[in-house]
Amino acid sequence: MFADHMQQSMDYECAAVICTAVEAESASLKQTFGGGWTRLRVPGDKQQYYEATFVDKHGDGQLVITCQQDMMGMAAASALATKATMLFCPRYLIMCGIAAGIRKDTG
Repeated sequence: MFADHMQQSMDYECAAVICTAVEAESASLKQTFGGGWTRLRVPGDKQQYYEATFVDKHGDGQLVITCQQDMMGMAAASALATKATMLFCPRYLIMCGIAAGIRKDTG
């Protein structure tokens, strides 16, 4: 059954899902890519997702979805990444953030 689902979902539903771990990363991401982010509600899922469409170099609209972990750690990151991938079938899954970096410690 899972293999059947994977065969059917080989068509990408969005260009990318971008996952972040903390609010500072999410806010920076939304600011960097400009306005136009709207809340995307998924029935039965309390996770907050936001979507925006960006025009690529060919003039085509590309749907991008972002979400933020509600807990810290690799288990939460992998669970969110898996759920978002299954829900939205992105071409790319991107995890961005500070990677626990602190300016005075990382140069």
